[in-house]
Amino acid sequence: MTSFTYQPPGTTKFIYTLRKYLQQIGKDGIANLLTYSSYKVVSSRVYSYNRWDEYNAKVKFIVPLDSIKQFTEQVKKDLLDSDRQVFPSEVGYFISELEIIPSLKNHQMMKEVYQILLHWFLMELLNMMI
Repeated sequence: MTSFTYQPPGTTKFIYTLRKYLQQIGKDGIANLLTYSSYKVVSSRVYSYNRWDEYNAKVKFIVPLDSIKQFTEQVKKDLLDSDRQVFPSEVGYFISELEIIPSLKNHQMMKEVYQILLHWFLMELLNMMI
């Protein structure tokens, strides 16, 4: 019987912890690349042979399109090493590989939409007060 949960930590918790770890080891640039990112764990369903019942898994980071070019091979290697340090051992996955994929969300566009909505809301509020 296994003692693993096979339940990866939530995005907010994991990304926050990973970014703090990267900052503490002097990798602020990589930590900043993870701003507005999320992640997924995909199990290979192949045992890692590191620990009994532990599976190999891939971590997919979903990052803003603008930052994709900054994920060089060295950055990916440093990020994979950091993932292995931070990822909870009780989950039961050995992070064997990493993939960087673009987010379909355009964060600049979302920011502009929020500004337009805020402006509209304030104008409506002002009109109600007059």
